[in-house]
Amino acid sequence: MSISCEALQQRDGATWDALYQEHIHELYGFVFRLVRGDHSAAADVFQDTWLDAIDHVEQFDPKRGELRAWLFGIARRRVALYWRKRMSSHAVCLTVQLDDAAEGMDGAVLPEDILEQLEQGAVVRASLLALPPDRRQVLTDKYVEGLSVAQIAAKTGRSPKSVESHLSRAREQLRSLLGWYFSNPKGAKRS
Repeated sequence: MSISCEALQQRDGATWDALYQEHIHELYGFVFRLVRGDHSAAADVFQDTWLDAIDHVEQFDPKRGELRAWLFGIARRRVALYWRKRMSSHAVCLTVQLDDAAEGMDGAVLPEDILEQLEQGAVVRASLLALPPDRRQVLTDKYVEGLSVAQIAAKTGRSPKSVESHLSRAREQLRSLLGWYFSNPKGAKRS
């Protein structure tokens, strides 16, 4: 079903339900991974994402991008707000714990590096969930499963050229999704 922007802006229940049904699993999975598996937080952020979408649907401009990307953008902002609130209340405790842990490490791997690696992994996994399923699958086949282009072509019934093209578009979209995170220099505050 093609989702009508006008129907969404008129708060048509059936259109909103169709949009919800189309994106419920991937959007919830995206949020769930970014809140590190906290079911309660994921449910709250997921609900806030939909409420924001309904409240601000007039701001969606189909000329600027897809409805799906707009919706996932709202989810990213809600997750960032969740972490900002959570980190501000735990900042003092976390600093003390990291300092204590760093003292016993003799300069090996610093806790900040470990936390950064965990965070980066979560951001990449969540961004993969924001991709359309076929693009997510081709990237997973290539970079997680280690399949060659020829193997992916055989698996999917596509030509190798088609697979290469699909991989290129999937990498481009993933780069775009990750740009907000990796464009900040190390140590810069992300907002």
